[in-house]
Amino acid sequence: MMAMNADAAANWMSRLMPWRKGSGRTRSAAHSLPHRRRNIAMMAVAIGMLAGLIHLALPAEDALRALRAELRTSEASGDVILIEVDEETLVDLGVDQPSRYQDAELVEKVFEMGLERLAFDRAYADSAEPAEDAAFAAALEKHRGRVWLGAFPPVDKTIQQHDGLFPADTLRDSVEVAAMIGEGTPFGLSVLFPVSIEHDGETIPAISAVLAGFEGAGGWYRPDFAFDTKAIPTVRYSDILNGEVEEQQLRGKVALVAATHLGSRDFHYLPLGGKIPGAYFHILGAETLKQGMPTDLGWYPAMLVAALLLALQASRKRPSAGATASCALFLAIIPLALEMAYINVDVMPAILALAIGTWRLSHLANTVYSRSTNLMVPQAIEAKQDGSAFDVYALRINNLADFTHSSAPRELGAFIERILKCLRTQSDVCPKEGLTAFDKDTIVWTSARTDPSELRDTALAISTLLANFGASDALEGKLEVSISIDVNYELRLEQRIQNASQAAEMASRRGLRVLISDQNFLEDRGRRVTMLTALDRALGNDGISLVYQPKVDLVTGHTVGAEALVRWTNDTLGTVNPQELIAIAEEHGRIDALTEYVFERALAEMKQAIVIDERFKLSINISAQSLTEAAFVGSVLHLCEKHRFPARNLVLEITETQKLDDQRVEANIKRLHDAGLRFSIDDFGTGHSSLDYLQRFPSCELKIDKKFVMNLRTSSDSRTLIRATIEMAHAMGKIVVAEGVDNELTCAELKRMQCDLAQGYLFSRALPVADFIPHMKRRSAAA
Repeated sequence: MMAMNADAAANWMSRLMPWRKGSGRTRSAAHSLPHRRRNIAMMAVAIGMLAGLIHLALPAEDALRALRAELRTSEASGDVILIEVDEETLVDLGVDQPSRYQDAELVEKVFEMGLERLAFDRAYADSAEPAEDAAFAAALEKHRGRVWLGAFPPVDKTIQQHDGLFPADTLRDSVEVAAMIGEGTPFGLSVLFPVSIEHDGETIPAISAVLAGFEGAGGWYRPDFAFDTKAIPTVRYSDILNGEVEEQQLRGKVALVAATHLGSRDFHYLPLGGKIPGAYFHILGAETLKQGMPTDLGWYPAMLVAALLLALQASRKRPSAGATASCALFLAIIPLALEMAYINVDVMPAILALAIGTWRLSHLANTVYSRSTNLMVPQAIEAKQDGSAFDVYALRINNLADFTHSSAPRELGAFIERILKCLRTQSDVCPKEGLTAFDKDTIVWTSARTDPSELRDTALAISTLLANFGASDALEGKLEVSISIDVNYELRLEQRIQNASQAAEMASRRGLRVLISDQNFLEDRGRRVTMLTALDRALGNDGISLVYQPKVDLVTGHTVGAEALVRWTNDTLGTVNPQELIAIAEEHGRIDALTEYVFERALAEMKQAIVIDERFKLSINISAQSLTEAAFVGSVLHLCEKHRFPARNLVLEITETQKLDDQRVEANIKRLHDAGLRFSIDDFGTGHSSLDYLQRFPSCELKIDKKFVMNLRTSSDSRTLIRATIEMAHAMGKIVVAEGVDNELTCAELKRMQCDLAQGYLFSRALPVADFIPHMKRRSAAA
């Protein structure tokens, strides 16, 4: 996110709130997210390094290495030959294994045919018949420096003990020895050979080093499994003794004599292949050393690459999965090129670090930031701050849909970022990243405490700033926002954020720019929650009653109609003000249920009045919200039919102060009017669109608000307004009802003005149906 312009912010706040000090507490908390990301990256690298030190990822490393070997398979040089002691040799010779006479004969024949060096993959640790040992020793002595017998040095490890194997004393002084040892890795996916070993102060070369003629420095190395074992030249032991091998097959070559018959226990798995005699591994080692000793860089270079990438990822709000995948692919492929240059690197510890680091960084990002907009979510605002040190702000953008023409979440995120940039650069109450969150249509943040007397001015300043945001940011229209500030410092941050968000939403519904979430707000919200629960229960068990305010014909004195009014008394809440009930029902989506309840009950109760006077009109107030729903029309018509209540006897009162700009309202009013229902414009003269209402809606009646009627005798303006309204209504063919008539003088004046109907305490208070019907009969009889 963009950083706050400190100079501009300081100047703005010094003008608005010159007494405020810096918000050091919130700044320190703002750094917690970068700190957590750095910790995750360092921990991932530490885990990777530990995996490298203890070879935790070695099986996976070996598997990857074996796959690369498959990709770069190459032919062996052919300079190293395997002389096989196989099943056919044993059959040809008629022995379980060649005798030392035959070994001596083999040595003589191969060197006669021009072989350079010969090694036996056998220690000859046991003694044979003296004559046999003598014959073999003589052949070995004759070709000293060109023949090596196998040796296995002593092993003294915790889980492995071995006294070692060396040629018998009768042979040892006549020949050089070569180490046969090697170390397999877990799951047999790789093997390590030494170039040489030290034993009793003597340097003993490995068989592979002897075969390769390698004389470089010692150390351990991995044979290159890329050499195709099927291409290693082989000759049969017995064929050499029988003279069936041509001289050119051996001349200038080196050879290894080894048992390959099935009775030998020296068989091992080739990675990604089957079992092969162990001698092949020595030859693979020799082919490797012929190219030079491989350079083993270990896991350090790859880990450095991973650490650099994780450092970069930790500097971002959300790690790039593509960057991690590309780096992992690079680490998996680059060893392929390096191995062709005989350079080995281990990459799995680095890949492990990348995987852990990216997963943890992604998890943190998903916890802190929205996946769609990439903006911080309110739940992620740091909760470790001193709750008494700051205020919680919630800014709801009421007309957000007007500015986000695309449904792409990223576009929404970019738009909110622009708003945040405006707030940060031109105010001091919206801090840097780490403390600013967004959810749906509300921005939430924390800021150092403001003097209570200046909270509202601060919020209004922000509202004014954003109202001008559209013009400054080349937008069409102005942002309409509602702002709340939570000052309940004793509550947990999570609860305060929720309070502030709810207060901003409530302010938006009420058309307020600012609403302070203080103790009074919480008490009011608690009352609302209780009221909603009780309202749902009351609607289900007929807990709300209706009373009827009589409408009287000023000429005849007859009660010709009535207005249905709700009355609700609850054990917990006491008597609920009808206006409060309607407001809460509208705010919380209960108005349709309440309206249907009133219609159901009023139509059922007032059928009696129609029996007395078939011209009787029942008036019911309806909400603008209900008029936007097509289902409302169907519900009203259904209830009229259900209760056999004539549509012409039903008057729907629309309050003139309600907004009826929705095109659906006009369509629904027309449907009801066509069905025979009549409409009345209530509280006429108190709104802003009186003439517009008269023109747009097919009303038959105007109701003059009681505040004008009650001032009729004392205010010339009220008299003039009432007289003009009556004359205009009559000219348009409408009747006029005066509300709030409570004395004879006012009634007489209204008669002189030719007002049609009136209602008020002069005639009767609102009555339950049981009292209204007798009252209606008495009025009719008296008149």
